[in-house]
Amino acid sequence: MSSFNTSNQAVFEVVLPNGIRVDIRTRAGTAAFLKHSNVNYLSSKVGEMRKIQKKKKLNAYDKAMLAERNYFICIIAVNASHCHDLFRERVTESEVRCWLEYTIEQVKRLTTSETWIRTGDLKGLNEIIQCWAFMFAHAVPVAFAFESDFFSALADMIKARKGEGRALPSEKICFCIAHCLVPNAVYVATSQFDNTWSTEKAFKKLEASGLLEQFLRCATAPAPQGAPVSYFGELLQSLLDFPVFLSRKFKRGDPCGDAVTAIVDGKDGSRRIRPEIMKTFQNIDGLRNAADPSGLSPMRSACAFCKERVLRSKMMTCSGCHWNQYCCSECQKGDWENHKQDCKDFSKSFSTSKARKEYWKPQDIAFTATEKFVQQNFGAFTSMMAKECMKTGLGIHDLIVELNFMRDKDGNIPAIQHPPIFKIAPRQKYVEALPLGVPCDVKDEKGRDITVDALKRIHSKITPGKVGFVVHIAGEFFFATMSL
Repeated sequence: MSSFNTSNQAVFEVVLPNGIRVDIRTRAGTAAFLKHSNVNYLSSKVGEMRKIQKKKKLNAYDKAMLAERNYFICIIAVNASHCHDLFRERVTESEVRCWLEYTIEQVKRLTTSETWIRTGDLKGLNEIIQCWAFMFAHAVPVAFAFESDFFSALADMIKARKGEGRALPSEKICFCIAHCLVPNAVYVATSQFDNTWSTEKAFKKLEASGLLEQFLRCATAPAPQGAPVSYFGELLQSLLDFPVFLSRKFKRGDPCGDAVTAIVDGKDGSRRIRPEIMKTFQNIDGLRNAADPSGLSPMRSACAFCKERVLRSKMMTCSGCHWNQYCCSECQKGDWENHKQDCKDFSKSFSTSKARKEYWKPQDIAFTATEKFVQQNFGAFTSMMAKECMKTGLGIHDLIVELNFMRDKDGNIPAIQHPPIFKIAPRQKYVEALPLGVPCDVKDEKGRDITVDALKRIHSKITPGKVGFVVHIAGEFFFATMSL
């Protein structure tokens, strides 16, 4: 790996157009350089660097020049972390792209290093990754990194260290990746892009590159003593806010899913993982299991037309709204006149069939989580229901169960704890405690926002033998009923 002497003042001292000499290794020097130097100072070096990069074989001078120029831009990024707009305005896109191309090649070279594979560390690598992390405090480098194969190259580099075992990079390298580089990239993508991303979109991009799996593994390593507090813990816990994403990309057999399973089982990650981090992984494991329909007893649904209860696996779903289900094509045709207007009105709200189908996914997750909760906790659940019935003199259809699959202030998911935490209350009192006639953030069984008076009408139709649930998941409330 090429290195150079950062104490060489000739490299880092720049003479401004006004004749003043500044040292860009200081914040003040970087700010003065960006404000007052000719913007072509940086871009003029790009052509020279590209000529070197195109050479089939680099001599020692070429390697030193590339390392020097790329470290120069990294130093600017480090000291401009407090003035993002100035960095974006004065550092050209061509310079950033040139830096990124060099960095990707650097990562690929490191991936094959025998010392890296054997030890998970290299002389000077910690400082280099810290520089990458500071570059990712700025919007343009992050945007270009997501467009390129930088994150996949970095994931391959970490995997090369793992081999067939549980080996991680050194704790300092893990800290730079899990606490600095990845959180910086996500934070910038969700706050500084011209069209900001959602955190879920950033997770999807990282998962596609393979880096999310490696982020999870590196997250198990303890931070070095005296390390600054970072956005890392909140970022890891925020995975719990996206049960749909977990249900799709964290299944057993998926890279991220297998990583979580291995970490929770103590077969991967650092053996010095902190208890609060392991608790987060256990919550991720519990929530993705709650959202996974595998293992459920075969469930039946009522046909929207003839009302016959049929195994869900054999039901037909309306291709328009993706909600109404039928036991056969004859029932679907028979219900069309009644269903047509609702189906068309709903479909107008979405541009594609895929978007309509996606709309129901949180609702599906809520129903799956409710069914799993009842099946996995049937004894404790029915016992508490019986005690509440005896205490109040009410039947089970007069009670309502509140399940919370959202993280609380301590980062825990109440409904998946051992034992689970849930609430049972008289249905009438529960509903009447809400202000009448206003939206209550609950969705009906068709996923539509409803008001409290509508919720009361739904509850009044619960028949004996059924129990009502209000389920808090994916940032929304859903209403469900189930026969016991």
